Amino acid sequence: DWMERRFNDAERQLNLCRTAGGRYWEVRAELTDYLSTWMLGGGAPDEMSCGSGGGSCASDLLGELRARLASLPQSARLGICAASGCNDEEDIRRVVFPLYIAHVMRLDFDVPLVPTTEFIARELLSWSDLPMDFVIAGLAHCGTTSLRKNLLEHKNIEFQSPDEDQWFKRNLVALPFRSDIEAMSDQWKQRAIEAGDEDIPKVYGLGDPALVDRPSLRQMLLRIRHLKVIVVVCDPVGRSEKQFWWWHHCEARKFLPSAEEGGPFRDRPCFDTLQEAVRRHPDLLWRELHGAHLERLQALFGPKNPRLKLLHQDSLRYESKATYESITNLLGIPPYPDDYQSKRHNSVKGHRTELCLNSTFTDEFKRFLDSEYRGVTAALERAGVPVPVSLRTRRTRCDRLEELQNATKGPYAAPTLVEARVTPPTAK
Repeated sequence: DWMERRFNDAERQLNLCRTAGGRYWEVRAELTDYLSTWMLGGGAPDEMSCGSGGGSCASDLLGELRARLASLPQSARLGICAASGCNDEEDIRRVVFPLYIAHVMRLDFDVPLVPTTEFIARELLSWSDLPMDFVIAGLAHCGTTSLRKNLLEHKNIEFQSPDEDQWFKRNLVALPFRSDIEAMSDQWKQRAIEAGDEDIPKVYGLGDPALVDRPSLRQMLLRIRHLKVIVVVCDPVGRSEKQFWWWHHCEARKFLPSAEEGGPFRDRPCFDTLQEAVRRHPDLLWRELHGAHLERLQALFGPKNPRLKLLHQDSLRYESKATYESITNLLGIPPYPDDYQSKRHNSVKGHRTELCLNSTFTDEFKRFLDSEYRGVTAALERAGVPVPVSLRTRRTRCDRLEELQNATKGPYAAPTLVEARVTPPTAK
């Protein structure tokens, strides 16, 4: 598709430049005021005529120059391959860009410099130059917070941020900038110095549970050739209910930490019940379904690519030791200590909505999410991951008493954050 072509074209240009021994730069220049600095006066007509029409040589030349200037864009954004000795923006502005302008206009003399205030040049590198070993790429509300915080407790793992980090969304480009890559590398080094553990081998990661649903983000992950991508899937009913509770439940908004004025709730409608949202605005829930995105991600990587690890939330809950051992194996680091116990974080227990109090609506909501059930099941099957019984039988949090009982006391029955030791439910 066009997004893949965009990334392919950028990567090809970078590789061609490197093959030629050069360095690849993105240049942005505002040329409106720059073009007005060209002094193209009329002057006295040349006495010698040019052409059969009898016009002057000077007049013809000035007319041609004006036409070429008029063909230049008012704002330029382009990639330029410069010699390896060009080290900074000023080299590009003073040496390379004037040569480019002269080349485009077919001139053999020096052209004026673009003012520094109207010019930006940043060197581009490959995505594989990014010093990052793994990402937790999704899915939100499927246990990604627990996974991230438990991985943070491993001595050989370092995260870009202890919280969710939208670094890729802030750097949504076809090729990364050298300055951003060096800043990340310097951050890793500085943290090791401050912690006094420079001698401990580390793998570096990032957690952003919304990296699956955008084509540009998937392309970026694919092109970091050494990157491991971890995706957690879960019960569509529980996930969608929590998504609704977090973003669209009117009562919950009063107590959630992001409810401040001007926060992310600003433009989101709220409803008193989940049933009301399903009936009146089903699109609010449909847009958060990820079955199709998982299929596209697997098609891009290859469903059984060892770089792409798909797992179900049940494995974090009930097979945590084996699951975390499989992740440390994937990352090439030692396992956790034998006595390590994983924790649940951001687990919102209790009746978050009316869902589990109305079995008729629970069944209706399952049918509403039928395509997501099928999409998640198919993704696990394509990856060769066993499909949990809970997913095949479409059991939800309403069938797990430990999820509905023991809600933390507070102003709202379902608290924002609950931390508890993982305790598998008693087998029935």
